[in-house]
Amino acid sequence: HIELIFCLKGTMTYKVTKHGSVTIREGCGIVMPANTDHVLAGGTDAPCERIGLHISSSMSSNRRFSVFTPSDFATFHATLSKMAAHPFRLDMRLQSAIKELVRLVRLEKTSPTERGLVRALCCTILFYVADTLSKPLVSPQPQIMDEAVRFLESHYNEKFTSDALVLHMGYGRTQLFHLFKQHTGLSPNEYL
Repeated sequence: HIELIFCLKGTMTYKVTKHGSVTIREGCGIVMPANTDHVLAGGTDAPCERIGLHISSSMSSNRRFSVFTPSDFATFHATLSKMAAHPFRLDMRLQSAIKELVRLVRLEKTSPTERGLVRALCCTILFYVADTLSKPLVSPQPQIMDEAVRFLESHYNEKFTSDALVLHMGYGRTQLFHLFKQHTGLSPNEYL
């Protein structure tokens, strides 16, 4: 199986086996690798709000009117696994679908139509995440990396780690460092 976790409010840090600590902030998501233990720092009392989707291959093959075939699941699994334990930003279409899912899940009673919409939204979210993560890494608007530069320049005389920059920007470490170097020609540490 694979788990998708989306941070709705605040910031959360997971301790992920073989990946160390991974921090995710509001408006970001993460793919948790299959068969990997992960624990939310602070447990259920963590100062964040999140929603998760569990996708299992057994869900796709044993139902008569299954939404996904085993082949579909294999494609999703391969695409999502490539970005396991690396936070990513939620685009507008993902944010919109997740907000609607959260609204429906919070209802005390749901009609059969609303339960059908929940299933449709889960499929939509899965598709949007796979679509987002399957595209090649592109440079964001220059002003976004300019914000990273401003952050470094305004905090250079303070004691802080690159994790603070990662948290501030909301990108995964590898992605942020790649984009920063593409924008400035230097890694964040070299820039400092």
